[in-house]
Amino acid sequence: MRATSRAPAALSGGCTAMHSAYGRFTNARLLSEAMQDTKILTILVIEDDRALGPLTVDRLRANGHRAALAATADRAFQLLSEDHFFDAIVLDLQLGATNAEQLVVRLRALYVDLPPIVIVSGLDQHDLDDAARRIGVVGVCRKPCTHEELMAAIDVAMTV
Repeated sequence: MRATSRAPAALSGGCTAMHSAYGRFTNARLLSEAMQDTKILTILVIEDDRALGPLTVDRLRANGHRAALAATADRAFQLLSEDHFFDAIVLDLQLGATNAEQLVVRLRALYVDLPPIVIVSGLDQHDLDDAARRIGVVGVCRKPCTHEELMAAIDVAMTV
């Protein structure tokens, strides 16, 4: 359920957006006027880098999105094999002993309905594009990438 309130954020030209999921969490955000027309996404970041994962989540949240972090393939598998509420996934291609392709194959074998996926990696662009084709995703972002590049890749994945 998403509710929007006009006070007191309306005084600054913005609004307050609240999201509540039974048994999950309640989230409230002050949105600037410019952000009101942006769809708020719930994004799962699957990243094993201890600095990059939380940083990516923080940047997504700062832009008004809801974001959760899975630091391992096992945690991602657990979150996604349950009834999940994610609109998109940002998936690191290398997750320690498991890679993104193995994770996606395991989930699809269970007939899990996966949201659009953006894969991120430090691989060269050719290898990254090959991995995207094998996994069946269109959103790719080569590390290091800016937040704007990541959001553009998410936008592409959401429109396909």
